[in-house]
Amino acid sequence: GLVPKGWHIPSFSEYRILISSLGGINIAGGKLKEAGLRHWESPNNTDSNLSNFNALPGGYRNFNGGFDFVYQTGTWWSSTINLAGNKSAWCISLGNKSTNVGTQCFLAPTGAYVRCLMD
Repeated sequence: GLVPKGWHIPSFSEYRILISSLGGINIAGGKLKEAGLRHWESPNNTDSNLSNFNALPGGYRNFNGGFDFVYQTGTWWSSTINLAGNKSAWCISLGNKSTNVGTQCFLAPTGAYVRCLMD
């Protein structure tokens, strides 16, 4: 019930395909982010949102219920569960100071954005 019928949360593999199609992990972040400083803290190293993904910052929700790095990062859940069995899932993250795409596992109590893809 998280997404409407006919939609899904991208898997980590789907994110990796997107990142690869944009030139790889070292430059794809700049092509995913909204250009300019309306939402992102300076410097916003970007390549003018060439992908039209239009990624915005918002940080992430921490274990205490607060939000960290609200204007510096954006983090998106994938539907891929970490097989280590610690109730975590793979995420991608973008930062204002880099064109890289970060990848990590977030534990279930933390919060991140969700992107929906049409089936």
